[in-house]
Amino acid sequence: MPRRTKKTTRSPSTSAELPPIDKATAAKVCGFFPDVLRHSKGAIAGQPFTLLPWQQTVLSELFGRLNPDGSRLRRLGYIEVPKKQGKSTLLAGLALYLLTSDNEPGAEIYGAAADRVFALG
Repeated sequence: MPRRTKKTTRSPSTSAELPPIDKATAAKVCGFFPDVLRHSKGAIAGQPFTLLPWQQTVLSELFGRLNPDGSRLRRLGYIEVPKKQGKSTLLAGLALYLLTSDNEPGAEIYGAAADRVFALG
């Protein structure tokens, strides 16, 4: 009996194959942070959440690259940066965006950590 192979779709592997970033779509998610969110602790409490350049790049790549049908090209993202670089704050804001502003009915947002210590922050 011949071996059956699972048909999969892959994201393009080189930037030459990627569709351009849709600036309006990327601006919507990047604009959500300073327009809606405010820091809640420390010396910057009450100030708008201004994205760092790396955070803008990540969000633009995840949300701004669209398939021809308008759906997001990327359905999964992986972020690895050193401690105290804004990962948790970015992901908390992203969860709020996806829950409230992504126009997906019945959106469900999950967060995970390697162990309880990391989960409780």
